Amino acid sequence: MTEYYIYRAKQGDRWDLIASKFYGNQYDYKDIIAANPHIPVKPVIDADTEMRIPVKVLLSENNLNVPFWKRED
Repeated sequence: MTEYYIYRAKQGDRWDLIASKFYGNQYDYKDIIAANPHIPVKPVIDADTEMRIPVKVLLSENNLNVPFWKRED
């Protein structure tokens, strides 16, 4: 089961900026778009749009020592 953060877009928010804010990678926006089919995909997201941001487990140094089949990603 996927968990989500709830985020309300601010003026000037873009898909890549939100991905960078939550995941630390501006190119990691595809899952955010997929989780929000009700939001038109356009360069700038309307302010006050409520979005679901999938929670991802980011690999840390501690998690790198875990075999890949046991990682939560």
